[in-house]
Amino acid sequence: MTGNIEQHEQARKYFIACEQGLKVAAQKLQNKPDMNPLTEAITSMSQAITTLTTNMASIQQDIHDLKQSQRNRYLLEKRYPSAWYKKISPKYKMLMEYFDCDRKELYSSIYKELEDTYNVDINQIHEDYCYENHLLKDECFPMDAIEHDTKLRDALTLLIDNSLVKYGLKTEEEIKNFKRETLFDRKPVKKEK
Repeated sequence: MTGNIEQHEQARKYFIACEQGLKVAAQKLQNKPDMNPLTEAITSMSQAITTLTTNMASIQQDIHDLKQSQRNRYLLEKRYPSAWYKKISPKYKMLMEYFDCDRKELYSSIYKELEDTYNVDINQIHEDYCYENHLLKDECFPMDAIEHDTKLRDALTLLIDNSLVKYGLKTEEEIKNFKRETLFDRKPVKKEK
C-alpha cells in the first residue's frame, strides 16, 4: 500500500474506500436501535482495516530497511582498501614480523592498547558502526569502525608509529617521511638500444 506502482495505489484506494464506506454505514445504523449488533460489527471491521493499514506501512518500512541492509552489504563486499589502510598495512607487517604474530593477534593487542590508552570501548564502537550501517556484527570488523572514525584512526596511527620507533624498527624521521615503496623509488634501469 505504501509503494509507488499502480497496484499499490489501487490497494490504497480500495482500503480507504472500504474504511470510509464502513464509517458511513456505521453512522447510518447508529440511529436504528435494532441494528446495534450490526453497527458494532461494522465499527470493529473499520478498526481492523485501520490496524491492517498501519501494520502494512510498518511491514513496508521493514522491507525497505532490509533492502538497504542488503545494499550496504554489497557495497562493503566490493570495497577496496583505503589509502590509509594501504599506508598502515606495511607498518602492521613490520610489527607482525617483529613480534612473530599473525594479524588477528596484532589487532587484538591494538584494540586493547587503544582501550587502555584512550579509554574507549572498541566493542561498543564496532556495534554502533554496524547499527548505523545496517550490518550484523559479524559482517564487518572492529577495524572497519576504527578506520571510519577519523579520531580513532589517527590514534591508531600514532600508536603504531610510536611502537615502530619504540622497538627500533623505524626512526622518527623515517616515520615522518614514511612512504610505501613504488616503482618510482627504484633506480632506473637503462635499456640498451
